[in-house]
Amino acid sequence: MNELLSQIMLRLDSLTEGQAEMINVQSEMKTAQDEMRSALGEVRSAQDEFKISQDDIISAHIEMKTSQIDMKTAQDEMRSALGEVRSAQDGFKISQDDIISAQIEMKTSQIDMKTAQDEMRSSLGEMRSAQDEFKISQDDIISAQFEMKTSQEEMRNAQHGFKSTQDEMRNEVAFYYGSMMKKLDEVKSELKSEINHLADVQKQHQSALEIINEKQ
Repeated sequence: MNELLSQIMLRLDSLTEGQAEMINVQSEMKTAQDEMRSALGEVRSAQDEFKISQDDIISAHIEMKTSQIDMKTAQDEMRSALGEVRSAQDGFKISQDDIISAQIEMKTSQIDMKTAQDEMRSSLGEMRSAQDEFKISQDDIISAQFEMKTSQEEMRNAQHGFKSTQDEMRNEVAFYYGSMMKKLDEVKSELKSEINHLADVQKQHQSALEIINEKQ
């Protein structure tokens, strides 16, 4: 009987030890599960961060592409502005050629006027010779003088008209030159603005590249 009780007690002790070991195993399994959950949480966090990093890279690529488009647009606008400057320079050159042509025509007109004056002097000399030779009457002389005076008035009027034409030409040239200079100033201002815009675009491009380098 005592031996039976001893065996029963031994089995109970074995069961107790087995239960204790099972409890320890369960505790270890729970600890392992907690560690696994923590590891899975860290993996999810890493995945979320990687996803955010991918989104940042995509955004940086989009910004870089946008910056490249802006830069190309700025370059096209600069080419257009340079074309306008060249056109303005060509127009100014044409204006100078017109001024030179006008000066040549004015000199030609002055030569023609001088020739007419010489011819008039020659005519007056011939008139005086005719008066001496044929003894033209006083009425004829007065008439000739009147005609000469009329011719002189017409010449003065012609000179006045020519002077007015010269003044108008000078005013037109001055106005055209002022307009061209104003246009050149406007083009210079636009070029300066486009250059500043291009510098800003390049800065944005550089910032996007720095962000991509940091993410990598």
